[in-house]
Amino acid sequence: MSPHAGDTRPWVIWLAGLAWLILSILLYLLSYPTSPIILPLIPLGLLGVLVAVRYFEGFLFAMVFLVPLSMTFSDVGGGFGVSLPGEMLLLLAAVGIVAMILRGQIELQPLLTHPIGIMILLRMAWIVVTMLNSTHHQISLKLLIAHSTYTLVYYIGFGSLFQQPGRIITFFKTHLWGLLPVMIYAIINLSRYGLARSFSPVMADPFYDDHTVFGACLAMVLPMAGWLALRDRMAWRLTGNFNWAWIICIVVIVALLLSFSRAAWMCIGVIGGMYVLLRLRIPFRLFLFAILLVMGGAWLGRDAIVYNMQQNENVSGDDVFSTAASVTNVNSDDSNKERLNRWASAIRMFEARPWMGFGPGTYEREYGDFQSVFEMTRISTWEGDRGDAHSEYLGVLAEQGIPGLFCLAGLFLMSIRVAMRVAYRNADPKLRGLAMAIVLGLCTYYFHGFVNDFLDIDKAAALFWGMLGGLAALDLNSQNSRNLQDSGVVSAV
Repeated sequence: MSPHAGDTRPWVIWLAGLAWLILSILLYLLSYPTSPIILPLIPLGLLGVLVAVRYFEGFLFAMVFLVPLSMTFSDVGGGFGVSLPGEMLLLLAAVGIVAMILRGQIELQPLLTHPIGIMILLRMAWIVVTMLNSTHHQISLKLLIAHSTYTLVYYIGFGSLFQQPGRIITFFKTHLWGLLPVMIYAIINLSRYGLARSFSPVMADPFYDDHTVFGACLAMVLPMAGWLALRDRMAWRLTGNFNWAWIICIVVIVALLLSFSRAAWMCIGVIGGMYVLLRLRIPFRLFLFAILLVMGGAWLGRDAIVYNMQQNENVSGDDVFSTAASVTNVNSDDSNKERLNRWASAIRMFEARPWMGFGPGTYEREYGDFQSVFEMTRISTWEGDRGDAHSEYLGVLAEQGIPGLFCLAGLFLMSIRVAMRVAYRNADPKLRGLAMAIVLGLCTYYFHGFVNDFLDIDKAAALFWGMLGGLAALDLNSQNSRNLQDSGVVSAV
């Protein structure tokens, strides 16, 4: 992928950008609140087109930088909600990548025939099948379009860029720099309320509308931030020998702790445990056997587990310890009780349609009728209009049936298998460490999948699909290097 599509000088682009920014601000002041909020963004959209045409690679990384800084607007006109400017730039990027594919500038075959790409295609194919049988075709179509766009831009588009491993590092550096002001803002915002847990849900608003999403994204980038901080040669420096990666890593940890997201806190243990397994070079088949063993044991001992959870009377407080201790309280913690209600509803939906489900994205519209009055809480509603299944796996099971769950689990497991292959076999220690940092971040999301589902949220989706693209590219890079060595050709990565 060629970064330059023309010879426009940089100062021309910056001057045009400044002019468009000033015009956008003026339009906003003149039109708000009598006209749709989308109107002032038209000049910025034109600026995005200009930059995309003249410097597409820079445009893509600018989009990555702006993803954490994007704000969600529930109504931009016509009853549509959108995250701006992130989703606007995503659409421009999708158009540009399609054009490059048609012109032969991006080769699809290596990424799509890679094991991760095959699992993605199987998953997307099953989404199409279940969409045709959906109870709400428009909702399912919208989800299909969203997931296809994320896959196209972050797996295909960035995956082709990632054939040069240094660009993978640039991807994460850029995202972390965009996330830094949001983290600082969230920490300062929460400190105004005495760092109380009760205000944590809105600490990162309007950038992240919920602390659980914020915590999940922080957990995903924590391994990479730590790896960049520990690997001085791979970290960025602004002046002299000062390593700014350490500062950003510390801010990520502080923001993660202050998010009061219990699942995000538990991900720290997931990172540590998975890191040990990778360092011990545990084979994938043994890892898979251990996962199945744990799941089987949990199923056989489910009665004892539920009994122990029922004995927990700890309630979330305004400190870390009480909040962490309440994670298994299903007696008086409304959040936990409502999550159980959603899970039970998802299981009943699955039992009603075990093979095809109700259609992608339809859980929120359907689960109300599958609730039991004995399981409902103070925050439950018969209309089913207060969120999703709070589980990536059970949500997919209810919406896409057993094949949908197998496709999703297969994609997750395949990414771990590929990461192990790169981490164990690549001759370059830097690339081995990079693969480990990526899969550790992915594993935090796989763990989150038991209690939340965020793949339809742009901030989490960008990281998830970008990480998959990075793993596929690293694996292809490793295979090419081994092929060159086997043929006697000496090459440097």
